[in-house]
Amino acid sequence: MSSLRGLSLTAACLNAGLAPSIKDYGARRTEDGFERTVGVNHFGHLKMVQSGLVPMLEKGERGRIVVTASGVHDPDSPGGKQGSAAGLGALSGIELSGRGCEMIDGGKYDPDKAYKDSKLCNVFFTRELQARLNKEGSGVTANCFTPGLIVSTGLFREQNPLFTKVRWSEGRLESQDGCSLNSNKRPPPSTPITNNLSTDYFSYRS
Repeated sequence: MSSLRGLSLTAACLNAGLAPSIKDYGARRTEDGFERTVGVNHFGHLKMVQSGLVPMLEKGERGRIVVTASGVHDPDSPGGKQGSAAGLGALSGIELSGRGCEMIDGGKYDPDKAYKDSKLCNVFFTRELQARLNKEGSGVTANCFTPGLIVSTGLFREQNPLFTKVRWSEGRLESQDGCSLNSNKRPPPSTPITNNLSTDYFSYRS
């Protein structure tokens, strides 16, 4: 980031992410020691903001930070109901073990929950960031959103290959082999994000 200081930016999309295989039986680490999922999906974004991102956006017109979150952060959402539910507890993992913790809530490593927790961190991070920007009198806005089920990127590169073949088609969610899955809805258009909105989480509308 130091090489970029002085630039004027209009927007920054914090989109780095990975979804670990549910067959991961032990936490893997980033180079600086964080559990890899939350390290990439959340703490990497935090580091970028702390490294001078906001001043560059303040130089631009209507600077905006957009964080890619996911509907699975909500245990009541369709995706959030599957498998382990997101929940950060009292942050005892971070409080007691710092970056050496396996899970933020202090529990044992659960790859499914680790991903959902990281997406919950995205939402809390965005809201706290906007509160701090407002307090500082900054004109930069912060939003987060869910892109829906996107399997055509590298996000699910560690998942079962069958899962990554899933696609939306003709009003139902199906695999490329034509096997109908669990939805009868076509993907609605994404909700537009406008310049005068802040501290909001955007998702697809059914």
